[in-house]
Amino acid sequence: MMETSCATSLLMLAAYCPMLSDVTLSFCSDIDDTGICYLAFCKKLITLRLNFATRITSSGLLNVAVGCKNLSTLHLINCNEIVGNSEWLKYLGSDGSLKELVVKNCKGISHYNLLLMDKALEVRTLRSSFERQDPAYVPNCQYKYDFCCESLKELTLRRIVSLEEIGLRSLLGKCKLLEKIFLHFVIGLTDSDVITLAQNCSNLKSISLQLKPVSCEEPEGSIYRTPLKDESLKGLALGCRMLEVVELTMFACSPDYPEIGFTQEGLVMFFKSCPIRDLVLCGANIFDDDGMKALASAQFLETLELMDCIEITDAGMCFLADCPSLVNLTLRQCDGFSDVGVTEVVRARKLDSLIVEGCSQDLPGAALAEIMKRITRTSDLSSLSLVSKRLYTIDAEHRSTIRVGRGLWPAKEALLTLCSRFSNLRKVEINYHDWTRGDGNQIDNQGLLTLSTCCPLLTDLILSFCYYIDDSGLAYLTDCKKLVSLRLNSAKNITSSGLLVVAIGCKNLSGLHLINCNKISGNPEWLKYLGSDGSLEELVVKNCGGISQYDLLLFGPGWMKLQRFVFEVSNLYNILRLRDPSFVANYQHSYDFCCKSLKDLRLRGIATVEEIGLRSLLGKSKSLQILCLHFVLGLTDSDMITLSQNCSNLKSISLQLEPVLGVGPQRRVFRMPLTDVSLKALALGCRMLQIVELAVYSRHTPYPEIGFSQEGLATLFQSCPIRELVLCGANIFDDEVMKALSSAQFLETLKLMDCNQITDAGMRLLANSSSLVNLTLQDCRGFTDDGVSEVVRARNLDSLIVQGCRVSWKAVKGAAKSVRYDHNCPVYGRLTRQIAAKPEDCPAMSSKLSLEDLPDALLAEIVKRIANTSDLKSISLVSKRLYTIEAEQRSSICVGSDLCPAIDALSALCSRFPNLLEVEMDYSGWKFHSNLLEKHIISLHLPVLRDLTLYIDDIRMGCLASCKNLMSLRLNSVSAIGSRGLLSVAVGCKNLTSLHIIKCNHIVSSDKWLEYIGSAGSLEELVVKNCKRISQYDLLKFGPGWMKLKKFEFKFKRSFHKYEPRDPCYVDNYQYGYDFCCESLKDVTLATVVTKPEVGLRCLLTKCKALERLCLHYVIGISDHDIITISQKCSNLRSISLSQEMLLCEIPGGTGVMARTPLTDDSLNALALRSHMLEAVELMFYGCAPDWPSEIAFTQDGLVTLLQSCPIRHLVLRGANFFDDEGMEALSSAQFLETLELMQCVAVTDVGMRFLAQSPCLKNLTLQMCYEVTDDGVCEVARARDLESLTVESCNQITVEASHGAAKSVHYKVDCPSYYD
Repeated sequence: MMETSCATSLLMLAAYCPMLSDVTLSFCSDIDDTGICYLAFCKKLITLRLNFATRITSSGLLNVAVGCKNLSTLHLINCNEIVGNSEWLKYLGSDGSLKELVVKNCKGISHYNLLLMDKALEVRTLRSSFERQDPAYVPNCQYKYDFCCESLKELTLRRIVSLEEIGLRSLLGKCKLLEKIFLHFVIGLTDSDVITLAQNCSNLKSISLQLKPVSCEEPEGSIYRTPLKDESLKGLALGCRMLEVVELTMFACSPDYPEIGFTQEGLVMFFKSCPIRDLVLCGANIFDDDGMKALASAQFLETLELMDCIEITDAGMCFLADCPSLVNLTLRQCDGFSDVGVTEVVRARKLDSLIVEGCSQDLPGAALAEIMKRITRTSDLSSLSLVSKRLYTIDAEHRSTIRVGRGLWPAKEALLTLCSRFSNLRKVEINYHDWTRGDGNQIDNQGLLTLSTCCPLLTDLILSFCYYIDDSGLAYLTDCKKLVSLRLNSAKNITSSGLLVVAIGCKNLSGLHLINCNKISGNPEWLKYLGSDGSLEELVVKNCGGISQYDLLLFGPGWMKLQRFVFEVSNLYNILRLRDPSFVANYQHSYDFCCKSLKDLRLRGIATVEEIGLRSLLGKSKSLQILCLHFVLGLTDSDMITLSQNCSNLKSISLQLEPVLGVGPQRRVFRMPLTDVSLKALALGCRMLQIVELAVYSRHTPYPEIGFSQEGLATLFQSCPIRELVLCGANIFDDEVMKALSSAQFLETLKLMDCNQITDAGMRLLANSSSLVNLTLQDCRGFTDDGVSEVVRARNLDSLIVQGCRVSWKAVKGAAKSVRYDHNCPVYGRLTRQIAAKPEDCPAMSSKLSLEDLPDALLAEIVKRIANTSDLKSISLVSKRLYTIEAEQRSSICVGSDLCPAIDALSALCSRFPNLLEVEMDYSGWKFHSNLLEKHIISLHLPVLRDLTLYIDDIRMGCLASCKNLMSLRLNSVSAIGSRGLLSVAVGCKNLTSLHIIKCNHIVSSDKWLEYIGSAGSLEELVVKNCKRISQYDLLKFGPGWMKLKKFEFKFKRSFHKYEPRDPCYVDNYQYGYDFCCESLKDVTLATVVTKPEVGLRCLLTKCKALERLCLHYVIGISDHDIITISQKCSNLRSISLSQEMLLCEIPGGTGVMARTPLTDDSLNALALRSHMLEAVELMFYGCAPDWPSEIAFTQDGLVTLLQSCPIRHLVLRGANFFDDEGMEALSSAQFLETLELMQCVAVTDVGMRFLAQSPCLKNLTLQMCYEVTDDGVCEVARARDLESLTVESCNQITVEASHGAAKSVHYKVDCPSYYD
């Protein structure tokens, strides 16, 4: 493609580019007919695009058409000098070579001239009720043009008028091969046209209808609605069986008045008849939860976009969760549902994309905090916190863990900054592993002082290789009263004295790890103090040269509560150490202590030959579940028998042994200390054993130095439900034992290391193991590819690891979901004596810790953070302990039609969950198959109930009066509850502070309930929506209740054309007849109410001195005087939203009336003068023509005054046709503006966007249906501003390439249905 702007250049192109086939001329004001004629010499020209070619006329175009015989594509955009009644169009039509013709915004070309098109046509004309008459028009003879367009596959008609002259609408009956059609705002379109289309176009795959209300003739008279009805949908359903893509957009239809010709039944029938894959619904106020239920059964639906569909609630979203093929979901301006509905869809469907914009229930801070809690990588958290200020703040508030080390420099200042930002830190790790002096200073004692001062919630502290911290620094930790866990690793300057100070000061200390701390000795003072206190639950001592195993036996009463104990010695079997001073021969258990709570015991590298020492624990730990005995000298079969007799709950055991000199039947032998007697004892006494590791260190592998035999191993395998088995160095383990192993029903994971007696025959036997999913083979030289292949074919393995075996890569490739192969192998089987190099925890045990090991308080905190009800139900079934904790912590339930029998089931739920604070009863979709709930059950069982949401029929509301703690009550679509029940609740529930009444048509305000609540004066939030029998004038009787009210919302679902009952207390010329005070009111929303001539709820605007947020949407009777009053009295106003439509307003001077929006610049000037805290402004204009700025009473000067006077951070302009580039220039000087949304601002061009590039704080930009903005304008802003988000929708001159990479977050859509909130 070549682009040029000079007529001379076209001559050079024609002369030097004989192969030229595609030419685009955009904004080439120097090129006229002379220049364009040069293109006639380009014989191979196929495509010509002219955009804003203001000097090219029909003559030049005719020369190109005559010279370029291969021309098949012609685009004419904004070419106003080209007319459609000349020879060029006739010539192209007679030649018949044109396949694609696009005409946009060409004033001289009428759609009656363009009946010669072949592929695609899009015309956008000025809004006018008069178009030139079709010269060939004959009444009652619509199809007067006898032409054929059977090749036409794609047709777009936009903004054309064809009332009597059918014009281009005649194409609908001729295009038999049509596959895609777009009919956007075609005036004159009828059901007959769509039926004709359906009858002729059986191959139609995509249809887009954009409609707006017009005056339609009906038998009962003229009504105002969209032109198409269900007959069109039925015609498409019957004739277009291949329809896959559907877009239905209803433009300028009132949200509360069904001005749409379609019905929900017609839509449902349409959805069920066609294999629709992509569906867009915009402004469909007739589509509600029942429609969503039918939509859920659409088998082929993959992509769904819902925009401005306000009747859809959480119940409808729950139905959508059952849609089988849904992968893409877009939700815009849908205020009916909340997080609950969207979460249900997300949980049920594996979505590829989800877009949520402009929905009133945006993601709350609590949900964002929960999301950030689940992000474990620090780098991800840091990146996420940079996305927005809100995320930055939430991250700072909820970050509970940090890890710092040698990268922290300067150490003191950096640590202070981190602690100041993350004020709620609970876990801090300071690790200086591999630190050198070249890395700068470490954190010293002052650093611990900073932690204790700035982190009052600190519970877990890890200090590793901190050489600058000594006892005086450790003493600062005494100020951390909530410290629960302390881990010291290679802290070479900390002694027993510092540890004693921490033990005395930190009363909640329950976990202590000491690793390689050689200056800490077994001085009994600190150990005795911790033991006497009895709070320690976890004690780990590794390689501390000053602490002997005999010192730990002095722990005394501390053993009683201890649940996990680990002791390791670095110098293996150091038998030259001091003997146990309390040792008495033949009386081993010289220490009388209790350790019944011990569940996890690990001993490594200790000698217990004569003095039993820590080996005495094996006979005392009745609750033991995990046991690791690694190279314990003195261990005998007697110990294992005692263990099996006392520890029936043992689930995991790890034994690492080496040969010792022992007594045999005939002579002394050199073998492992344990024999089959130990295995048989475990088989008999430990019936819950699931994990077994047997590792043998042997100097002479061929010699059978192992005390175990094959029979003993087989007995253990067949008696216990072993799921994970590790065998290392077992030279007695051969194919016979593999045969016994293959019958182990529960075995899932098997690790064989240095087991050289196993051959291919044994591997074939292993192939019969029914549950095997994970297999590890290391340094096993007895089998080959054949044996491994046999297992792979028989078992569907999840993981396979092969290292150091005589097995090739070819045999294991693709053998499991996860495969790891290495020709060499670390010699794990021949265990090294460097025990200190072993990992901290046994590999077979580390991943099997249970929630049961956690304390009750921590389990309760975990349960609190689980929001999903099904997850809570599942976790409560794990154990009795979790069942009890979940019942105590459950604060909210939601029940509905699946509760059967209702009364008994609810009674059981209330008895089980005594601490319920919030109850929701949702009977949407309920049928007469069970009884509704009896409310007296709630009042009897839930004395602490604070929040109740009802969606069911109920005549016993009075029983809720017993819930004295009830604070919030929400009633939605409760058809049987009347004023009497509500009065009973008001009388009994003195703490009621929030009341929502939505679509409750039996509640009337004349039954004293409103006056009673008002007299109590406790209500802080009152929301009344679409209740037919509650008038705005009734709410003025709230009396003293207004004094404490902070939020008030009133929405009346009724057409403006219907007359409301007059205010019975209304007196002419004395509007403010109700003398009440509402000085606490901060949030007021009035929508679709009439306040003329009676002032009604509009009187609130003169009384709310504390008002911060105001929304006035389609309030008839609002005037400049009201806004001026607001500005004078509401100095704290921070947010204002005004939605206006055209009304008949008096012309100043009383000379007549005119149609315009009611508010003028006087309102804007008043706000600019006095509302100095105004940060968010939204101005929306409904039903105003883009080309008639006079229909909007605001002017650009007034808006600019407001922008320059207030610290506005968020600005939304929708349908502001008076706002142009000069306004954008003024907007660029707004110092605080961060977010700008321009929708249907048709007067803004690239010039205005260049001004916007100078806005200093702009971060978020939204452009919708701004047709005059092009790539140049967007790129100018993107280059100048570092945008965080950019949204571009239905801006036909902005390409995806221009928006790509323009911001951190970019959303682009070619065509977006126009809509109003």
